[in-house]
Amino acid sequence: MKENKRKIKNLLIDLGGVLYAIDYALIESGMQGIQSQSRTSSVKYSKSFQDELFSQFERGEISAEVFYAEMKVKFELEASQEEFERVWNSMLFGLIPGRLELIQALKTRYRLFLLSNTNIVHYNYLLPECQEIFGLFDQCYFSFQMGKRKPSVEIFQQVMVEQGILPEETLFIEDSPQHIDTANGLGIHTLFASDSNWPEQLTFHLS
Repeated sequence: MKENKRKIKNLLIDLGGVLYAIDYALIESGMQGIQSQSRTSSVKYSKSFQDELFSQFERGEISAEVFYAEMKVKFELEASQEEFERVWNSMLFGLIPGRLELIQALKTRYRLFLLSNTNIVHYNYLLPECQEIFGLFDQCYFSFQMGKRKPSVEIFQQVMVEQGILPEETLFIEDSPQHIDTANGLGIHTLFASDSNWPEQLTFHLS
């Protein structure tokens, strides 16, 4: 029997795009629909780029009310906070089929940790659907609760220190290249979940 030289004991897993289906483009198109016709700027929001205001919100530095007020002024929005949040949540589609069962199976062999960049509005929206899968993780880490967001080194370090896990015994599963780069720099094994078929690659990474 082949020896597992990696000895992976821990899986650190992203949420959006890995376990939960999202479409960043719907934020940009949706915001256009509630902006003033005379607007001078457009909302840019993607996997690799977002306005610093979004990052502040994901780090929990500003409330949902302040975020809405700042967005309304900066991007000339003509919408109530309720309408704004409807558009803001439009990028969230639901758990990807088969992911719950996958996490259930992995839980029998590994320690599982969720590490997600998210904000309070998105969290509240997806929580009812995700309570069961969240409950399978040893710990769920959300950026807005931590005051940090990926790809900062500090957010990874906090998880490793709090959980007493070693980078060489940990596999990070993520769909954003800049987050993968930080993990690699810390000596964490990585699986770039660039498409929906990433579970098929797990056997190689865990063998």
